[in-house]
Amino acid sequence: MNMLRSHRQVPKPQMLPPRQSSNPLFPAPNEDPWIRYRWQVLGSTLGMLAILGVVWAVYGPGWRIDQVEVQGTRIVEPSSVRRAAEMYLQARTWLIIPHRTSWLLSSHDLGQWLKKQISHRLSIEGVQIRKLGRHRIRATVIERVPLFVWTNGIEYGTLDHQGVIIEVVDPQRNNGLYQIIDSSHATFQVDGQVLTSDVVDRLVELQALLRTAQVSVDHFIIPLPSCPVSPVINANENAATTNTNTSLIVHQPMNVNNSTNRNIVQTTCDVAEARQASQELHVQIHQGPLVMFDRHEDLAEAVRTLKTLLGQSENQHAQYVDLRFEQRVYIYP
Repeated sequence: MNMLRSHRQVPKPQMLPPRQSSNPLFPAPNEDPWIRYRWQVLGSTLGMLAILGVVWAVYGPGWRIDQVEVQGTRIVEPSSVRRAAEMYLQARTWLIIPHRTSWLLSSHDLGQWLKKQISHRLSIEGVQIRKLGRHRIRATVIERVPLFVWTNGIEYGTLDHQGVIIEVVDPQRNNGLYQIIDSSHATFQVDGQVLTSDVVDRLVELQALLRTAQVSVDHFIIPLPSCPVSPVINANENAATTNTNTSLIVHQPMNVNNSTNRNIVQTTCDVAEARQASQELHVQIHQGPLVMFDRHEDLAEAVRTLKTLLGQSENQHAQYVDLRFEQRVYIYP
């Protein structure tokens, strides 16, 4: 009977794959340390490489600015601009971050720094900074070029295209610039605006037209501003007239005839503001008459008319020529 019974078999032990023990107090004896700490080692290595890369990018030679180009200078010395730029590039932010690193350099801040340094000696509009690669920058200096000499009869100052006083100058050293006389005799300051840019542009245009027409100019005048608008002349005004192909020329004395029908509208205005945006531009011809222009009219046509009038013998000794009206010219003998 015993021979017919099945014998119980003892299971054979099987080799299990190495794995981490579920009990932290008894780790598996065959665990590989690299498997447990590989992510920590990899993270630390990548962190060190990142830090080294940032240090190299900030302090290394790969992004270091070592060349400064200067352009646009006429009065400002380029060497002074380079020295001022080197002073800024050698400085550091928070005593750590150098300004010389190109990818950290602020073009706006460097431009403002250069403008502040140069403005101590010369008046400029601004400085534009452009990065040319990793090692080179270009500084473009925008100078304030004097166009005229502004005077109130006592002081003299050069005027730029924005109508702003650049600096006070000696009247004997005007460098060939025409004077603009302020009839209001108002005081002015350096960097103060005395005319709008539109008025200056028309003065430059008028100066070029007169030079082309070979009309010798002695000086320009900004007349005393007045609030009344330009009078409206009655077409039936009783005056001696002469017809020409270009306009109607009226010879009359300086005093306006009381019988003339004129409509004058009186308004209230700011005298300083009216002077800055002056509608009238007066020109004193060398050994000739005072010519009055309206900057809103066609200056080219007015100069052609003036050239024709000055060529006529009867107008050689005229004191005033009024070209402010498009279809009518007034000559005051």
